Amino acid sequence: MRTEDIIKGLLNLTRISTQNGEEQIEEAKIIDVLDALLASDDLALTELIPILLSLFAQSGFSMDLTPLFDKYGIGSQQGETLQKFLLITLSMLKEENLPLPADCSKQETLLKKRWGDLASTDILELGDGISLQMNRLREVFRRYTSQLHAVQPIRSKEAQGDSTSSPPRFHRQLRLLFPAKQEELILKKLKGDPLTKTEREYYSRVVKKKLKMLADKNLQELAARLIAR
Repeated sequence: MRTEDIIKGLLNLTRISTQNGEEQIEEAKIIDVLDALLASDDLALTELIPILLSLFAQSGFSMDLTPLFDKYGIGSQQGETLQKFLLITLSMLKEENLPLPADCSKQETLLKKRWGDLASTDILELGDGISLQMNRLREVFRRYTSQLHAVQPIRSKEAQGDSTSSPPRFHRQLRLLFPAKQEELILKKLKGDPLTKTEREYYSRVVKKKLKMLADKNLQELAARLIAR
């Protein structure tokens, strides 16, 4: 079975059907799939754990893995494996400019104190002689995260009411139009984060002008006509 088919299958396992017939990502289902991956001896499945962890953030959930830590114990091999994967997932979400789960900064700080900066290493050691190449993990994450979220998950009610939380497609579109620095400023403005004096001046002088151009109806109509040809 192809890796993309496996990921699509994992995504389907995290969904439930609602009363109106729509499908929705359920937090408990993500936990169940992660549990199965942690118990697997197949390294090809183990390396998909960061993709499943990223689904928490993409769906508007916090990364609350308490049920798994309660089951295995923080100091068990599974518990330590989960901690390591959580740390590198947060790092890779940042690298790809994808949304981060709420209140993850403290969690990341605590994990780095224990495990160091795992994202900067070449090999991820999981114990009992098991190791994964970090380059391979990054390749899998980058290649398949967009496929995992190709069908937009329905976010939690809290996230739906939060206008500062943006779906992955929104971030991909920003990346096509704006350099990383400008995208960062746009996201900070959306979230209401304070800007430094330099950032405010740059936003007003450069970024805001580009946004005004995008909002121009004549330009939008021109783009629509060209796309239709």
